[in-house]
Amino acid sequence: MGASGEDRPLETEQLPALKVMPNPSSSTFYIELEAEMLEGDYELYLTNLAGQRVHTVTDRSSRPSIDSSRLPAGTYLLIYEGGNQVVQQKVVVQHF
Repeated sequence: MGASGEDRPLETEQLPALKVMPNPSSSTFYIELEAEMLEGDYELYLTNLAGQRVHTVTDRSSRPSIDSSRLPAGTYLLIYEGGNQVVQQKVVVQHF
């Protein structure tokens, strides 16, 4: 309870989201970054589940892409690091 005796929900900060389409993919992933994510210096990269970096995104547009056709099928993490934020999104590569 708060000091006034009222129950209040905890306030949480809303982190920006990475949107990845299509997911799963067999050829190219397109990534949508929120406008605030493009401000200042940031890194955007793909790791395997062992934490090894397998691709670094160098395209600084609001909709960069990753060619996944040369990656082994499996699950990866797309990671954005910028300012004091780290945002992750699971990405699945499938080959048909």
